[in-house]
This record gives sequence, structure tokens and C-alpha cells, in this order.
Amino acid sequence: MSADKGMKKNSAADIARNWQLEGGIGFLLRLLEARYDVLYQNLTAQSDITPRQFGVLIALYQQGPLTPSVLAEHISCDRNTLSEMLKRMTARKLIAKKSNSEDRRSIQVQITAKGEQALLGVVPAAAELQNMMLAPLRKEDRAHFLKCMLAIAKAAPASAAREASQENRFPLFRIMLYRARYRTGSRFNPPRKDVSVQAGSPASSIRSIRLSNSRKNATISALARCLPMHA
Repeated sequence: MSADKGMKKNSAADIARNWQLEGGIGFLLRLLEARYDVLYQNLTAQSDITPRQFGVLIALYQQGPLTPSVLAEHISCDRNTLSEMLKRMTARKLIAKKSNSEDRRSIQVQITAKGEQALLGVVPAAAELQNMMLAPLRKEDRAHFLKCMLAIAKAAPASAAREASQENRFPLFRIMLYRARYRTGSRFNPPRKDVSVQAGSPASSIRSIRLSNSRKNATISALARCLPMHA
């Protein structure tokens, strides 16, 4: 046991001694972000519209009114961060909220005349900024560089990939479970282990679910209430 710990410590020490900071992706991304922020402030010559707020305004300008959830997806921002940003932008009358004609339970966010004016005022500088950031690269390399960055940015975390793999193993069960949760408001969360679903109709699939869990009956009952039981 002590030998294993010693090997791990030596391995970590070796990694630390040989680490090339300037070659680390995190270090380089922070340098790029810092350079972008400085150029953004210098070129736009203003501090009213931040880069993230620029993303909100350009999305609303191009797409029209959006619900907060759709807007968050468009600009790759989590809902909590977006909610706080929308409050500040609403207070400054850059955006406005209105009822959603397609779903009265939700709202939509739209750009205002003041927001459109502010956006168009910084767009030329933002376009110049893109060119300046990519200027060190050859023109034929720029598209490939952006494609690589997008691939890294959009890659699912390892935990999400594992979860997706598990769900792909039991697709019918996961679909039924989500429908049960949605329709009944049930809070049960059966484990992914020891679950098997046999091919067949919804009725036979429900009957074939095996959970090594005391909540088995509640799960089956909720699923049965949600799906038509075709024999």
C-alpha cells in the first residue's frame, strides 16, 4: 500500500517538474481571453456592452424574441448567469420581456430600440476584433483553427459521455422513465445498475424491467399510469 502511494507521489512530482506551462491549454485559453478582453475594450471604446451582453443582443437581433432557455442555448450560457445578466440589461432598457404567445406560462426576451442602437454601435469594432485575433495565423489556417476550438468547446464532459452511454444501453427504459417523471411529478430515481429491458411492446417492456431497488413497485406503477398498455 505504501509502495503504491510512493509511486503516485513520484509520478505527480515528475509531472510537476516537467510541466510546460506555456504549452497547457488552460494557460493558453486564459491568455487568449485576456487578449480578447483588452482588444474588445480598446476597439469598442466603451464599457456599457460586455462581450457576453454583445452575444445576447446579437442573438436577439438575428433570431427575434426568444425564451430565456432558448437564448441560453444560443449563447452557450447557463440559466442562472443569464438570468442575472437579463435583469441588468432590462434595467438599462437594452432588452424587454413580453408574454410568450405560444406558451403563456413562459416569457420571451426581445431587443429594444436602445439595445439595437447600442449593438450596431459596437458591431464594426467587434468584426475588426475577430480579424485582429486571427491575424497571426495564415488565412488558410484560420477556418481550421476555429473548427478545432469549436470541437473542444462543444465536446461533452466525460461524465456526460458516460451517462449518455448508459442511457443508450436502455433507451426505451429511459424514455418511459422521463415520461413518468413528467406526467406524475414523481421524484423516484432508480439506479442504472441491474436494469434490463427486453424488446417488445410498451406493456411487455414495462413488465420486463428489473430494479434491484426497494422502489421497484413505485417505478413500475408510475410507468404503467403514463403509457398505454398495448398487449
